[in-house]
Amino acid sequence: MRGRRRIKFANNPAPAEHVEALKEYILGAFNAELDLLVEVGELKETCFNDLCLIYQGINELSRAVFSGGLVGIVKEGHVIPSPQLYTKLFQRFGWRSCVVATDKGVKAFLYGNDLLLESVAEIYPPVDSYVAVLDYYDYNVIGVAVWDEPSKVFKNVFDLGVYLRKLG
Repeated sequence: MRGRRRIKFANNPAPAEHVEALKEYILGAFNAELDLLVEVGELKETCFNDLCLIYQGINELSRAVFSGGLVGIVKEGHVIPSPQLYTKLFQRFGWRSCVVATDKGVKAFLYGNDLLLESVAEIYPPVDSYVAVLDYYDYNVIGVAVWDEPSKVFKNVFDLGVYLRKLG
């Protein structure tokens, strides 16, 4: 019988430094304010060990995993915009800070792999920080990456395939 592993769970208002990191990213990449997209004062954060979800809280239950729209992810201490937040940004401000992956690139990325430059169909600057990865077929956001200059790839930071790989 396998030993049970404990998961540290916390559910609190989003820390100011995490909200500030999101604000700074959106201002730099989209020249926009986070307040235009979400009620910043209502952002909550649920953490499982060192992985946290920042979301627009609509449920006041203290043990709810999260409710409302996912705004960001805190992974290894880095605050990353969520695919849902990128979708809102694109609807309001157009294509910026994203790359469009070919069919082959989409499949590889959703399996947790990095996005090779030859699997990128289009690039919308700036790409000096996080970028959304879009599916070439329908331009839906499938994850978030960061450009790695030495290896000339977009490193997978978060992708929607994680839900199937980890929870499926």
